[in-house]
Amino acid sequence: SVGKRRIYMATDARVKYTKMIIEKSFVELLKVKQLNKITVKELCDLSEINRSTFYKYYDDIFDLFDKMIAKSKVEFHNLIQEMKGQGRRKALTESLEKIKKNGDVYITLITEQRGHGVLDEALNEFFYELIKVSEVTFLNIPKDKQMWILYYLVWGCSGIVRCWANNEMKESTQKVATLIDNLIDNTLNFASKPEQESN
Repeated sequence: SVGKRRIYMATDARVKYTKMIIEKSFVELLKVKQLNKITVKELCDLSEINRSTFYKYYDDIFDLFDKMIAKSKVEFHNLIQEMKGQGRRKALTESLEKIKKNGDVYITLITEQRGHGVLDEALNEFFYELIKVSEVTFLNIPKDKQMWILYYLVWGCSGIVRCWANNEMKESTQKVATLIDNLIDNTLNFASKPEQESN
């Protein structure tokens, strides 16, 4: 019925708001404390919620962190889907804008040791798909070197974003996007040139 639907929508909105407050407070604590030093009590105090509300959604502090990492990974996957069909520079700039919009979250999750592996994987997948946009240029590279160049670019581009995050995303997204885009172009162009025989 219409009444039940409205109640469900109101409840869903309240749950999303509560989780948002918990995540925001958690990120603030992560800026000043290590993950394993944060307690449920201080998180609840900062979030102005009771412990039972926290345990309704999370098993413990580590479960909250892991769920935020998983959520970020889904967001990266969505960025990949959204950028398909766009030009590389445009896709890159828009993706970095979305990452910067949630800057505090990404900065904290990327720099926290527990999140490194999963977010590295998500970043690498993102750049793997982005570089595939350059498939025509990539085909000019000798087959025995294509995988080397791909890995070089994927890890290099991911490293730039991680460095950008570690520097609190102070540089503009346009500057970072231009740097990465030029790096990809220059690398692919160099790698596609015939090798010079060494004396």
